[in-house]
Amino acid sequence: MVRVGTVQVGYATHAIDTLPGAVRVDELWDLDVAGVGRSGRLLLTSSATLSRRVELREAQVGVPRGRIRLDVGADSSVRGVVPRVGRPGADTTTTASGAVPTLPSTLALELMASGELRVGRSVRVALVDPVTARPAVVALRLAAESTFTIPDSVVYDSATRRWSAVRSERLPGWRLQPDGPAPPWHAWVDAQGQVIDAELPFGLRLTRTMYELAKDNYRADSAPPDRAAAAALAPFLAWIGAEPPKERR
Repeated sequence: MVRVGTVQVGYATHAIDTLPGAVRVDELWDLDVAGVGRSGRLLLTSSATLSRRVELREAQVGVPRGRIRLDVGADSSVRGVVPRVGRPGADTTTTASGAVPTLPSTLALELMASGELRVGRSVRVALVDPVTARPAVVALRLAAESTFTIPDSVVYDSATRRWSAVRSERLPGWRLQPDGPAPPWHAWVDAQGQVIDAELPFGLRLTRTMYELAKDNYRADSAPPDRAAAAALAPFLAWIGAEPPKERR
């Protein structure tokens, strides 16, 4: 589920598929912007193809203004085709990365596939901004290890029209974060490179749970708009190039 503070604003799915000679990572964010005081629903998509060595090769990112395309060259440079904001056409850029390029959606998988799961391990990667297609070298480390309890089985109650967890599993996780005393984000990930819990920029938080709990229960609820969550989403909407819908008066 996707939250701003304690308020759920939507849900996200993350799928990893093995293809002949490649790995594909698909991600979808379904944000109910109306649920935080505005009127509109926002779909964000990402589809990335990785090599058999689990290194990023190409990706497409769907945002409100169009589809962003990026390719990684043999020299690890990143070529991006980015639709312009407010006018037709697209800008094409090629940027030297200075390290192995990766996207936020593929970062955990690539890290987990590339070495030992050990607290204190550090790596340097070129983290590609999925909206601008520009890489920036960051130092990351596995800062801690813990165990999480997450739902793995649910049952539907026809009286309340809601799903409830009936069984859970314990899952080991590692805290991945930028190196430094005050990291701007962190993510707890499992050994398969899937997010368990993450605190992201713009005040967004991802928490793994069953699909029915994250989507169906959320859609069945009719909570009143939350002004604090709406204010927190405004910078995020500006970053992806989405014009916030106007509130009805």
